[in-house]
Amino acid sequence: MTKAVSIKEEYVCAAGSFFFLFACRDGAVMEVVGVAAGRVSSSLRSRRSLVLAGLERVMRKKGRRSFADLRWSWPELSLEAAGDLPRPTINSGIDSVGCDGWILRFAKKLVFDGVSSKLFMWAGRLLHLRAYFSSVNLQARAPTTMLMSKLGGLAMEVALAAPLVLFLPAYYVYKLTTSLLSSVFPEDVSGKVVLITGASSGIGEHLAYEYAKRGAYLALVARREASLGEVADNASALGAPGVLVLPADVSKPDDCQKFVDDTVAYFGRLDHLVNNASIWQVCRFEEVDDVNNFRTLMDINFWGHVYPTRHAIPHLKKTHGRIVGVTSNSSYIFIGRNSFYNASKAAVLNFYDTLRMELGGDVRITEIIPGVVESEITKGKMLTKEGKMKVDQDQRDAVLGPTPAEPVALFAKRVVREVCRGARYVFEPRWYLAVYMFRVCFPDILAWSSQLLTVNSVGPAKTDTLGKTILDMPGVRWFTQPASLQTPDIRAG
Repeated sequence: MTKAVSIKEEYVCAAGSFFFLFACRDGAVMEVVGVAAGRVSSSLRSRRSLVLAGLERVMRKKGRRSFADLRWSWPELSLEAAGDLPRPTINSGIDSVGCDGWILRFAKKLVFDGVSSKLFMWAGRLLHLRAYFSSVNLQARAPTTMLMSKLGGLAMEVALAAPLVLFLPAYYVYKLTTSLLSSVFPEDVSGKVVLITGASSGIGEHLAYEYAKRGAYLALVARREASLGEVADNASALGAPGVLVLPADVSKPDDCQKFVDDTVAYFGRLDHLVNNASIWQVCRFEEVDDVNNFRTLMDINFWGHVYPTRHAIPHLKKTHGRIVGVTSNSSYIFIGRNSFYNASKAAVLNFYDTLRMELGGDVRITEIIPGVVESEITKGKMLTKEGKMKVDQDQRDAVLGPTPAEPVALFAKRVVREVCRGARYVFEPRWYLAVYMFRVCFPDILAWSSQLLTVNSVGPAKTDTLGKTILDMPGVRWFTQPASLQTPDIRAG
């Protein structure tokens, strides 16, 4: 006796599988699904088979030839066991069905009839052929199956891209409208309370100055108390009505809870949390004798964002506030000799993306994605492979090469402006957005160029990379590096 399955249940199963397919490229999932469809047997009676069964029932088109007859559609193939082809069926309490035409019907229900449906139909046929090849022994199996997977993946990608023609224009009209409105009516931070970590120098220091110019109250956090005092005095002179100095270490949970609580106790509220504290690392992974030397980096670059955020969220919800996370272009660009640093920034970027989804509109999140910006990091302050902090400008030049460094004051001005406009992501300098698109479209080329510029040595020293060689050419350093980056002096205290 067949088991009744609701239409809702079928569509849930189908939609889950459909979007799983959408998330993958190059036919990889089509290959997996094809193989699975060709080898499912009647012994699979578990609940899990309901997913594929629901997918089939929704997408199946009446009148298509059965999977077992597919061999007659491809007479040019030399099959060793043409008569042994099994018909893939799914027996889970529902009527046993074949895999024919399932993509077509679902495409018609989700998208529209016409060209897109035809594309889905051919994607489905290629998928069936892939399953067929997986069920029999072919003389030239490897190249043929690879070709079918590629063709199937290409057809699926084209078919799934078709709806974007309808949805993208409306989406960009919406984004343009909201951007114009936020430009005309930005958030007024005058009288609001902003807590900034890593505020004793560089990006954090100048973000404090920009907030001060807009009349915000400031709570400044860093380990160097004397430097924080200097920044606080400058911020007060620029217009901050009140500045609270909080010496603390963001890698320590107790310190983080204390400086958040002290800020709220002093000012009575919290509107913006700016997580900026960060350290840099330069060395090749295989040169590291003890990877535990880099726990400090993860404690500051990742947990130093998590701890303050955890304690600040209840207060930010009360004010409908904002979290500003300063990450790095290293979160998505392949940069050699920065394996631990890249990983820490990728982790915190994904942390904020997930947190934004979970919090909804209660607390807004802006992710700052800087490129090369004038700071102590770009002066060459780094964590060495021995786990010690030092300034090494040769190592810095080996990695950064001739990449232009943006003046930190200009960077901070643009960032705070975009934060007040409610931006979700701020790429600064702006041209790094093009590098991000290049990483999405041509990752292999980006990895190759990064290896060429930052990893391979072209001279006797390990730091003699191609990027450093270009930087040492006459006039290049003067053009790409501000004068402050050409000296190793670091603020003490």
